[in-house]
Amino acid sequence: SGEEVANIGDQESWLASFEDQTMGVIADRMQLTTVSGGTPQSASTNMNIFQLGATIEPLDDVALGIDWYNYTLSEENDSTGGVGGSNLAFTNDDDYGNEVDITLAYDYTEDVTFNGTFAVFSPGNAWESDLQDSALQGTGGVTVVF
Repeated sequence: SGEEVANIGDQESWLASFEDQTMGVIADRMQLTTVSGGTPQSASTNMNIFQLGATIEPLDDVALGIDWYNYTLSEENDSTGGVGGSNLAFTNDDDYGNEVDITLAYDYTEDVTFNGTFAVFSPGNAWESDLQDSALQGTGGVTVVF
């Protein structure tokens, strides 16, 4: 799993260098780094990610999708982490949080697509109580193929 030979303890996490885990829009952009025994780890190290999603096409040229993500730490972690150089405190709990992403895409023409995403991340009990406010994000875009 990428664990050092001298490491003492039961680390059951996967080495994140070759990860294929998909995180939600907000969790992916948080770029969290947890610290375990003084060693920085990527956000998806020590994390199990469960995703459930569906997409429907209610009208011609319109697609509506929803994805739900549940993040659970493999090992409870009473440590700190950072977002953009700041230190965050975590509790000794494995409930990292949940996220719901809703996407809407409209194929205006064969070459132009309008899209929008609304995402909500709700921190779990692994976060200190003063860090448990939900994060909201809305984005929109246009894709032009030529």
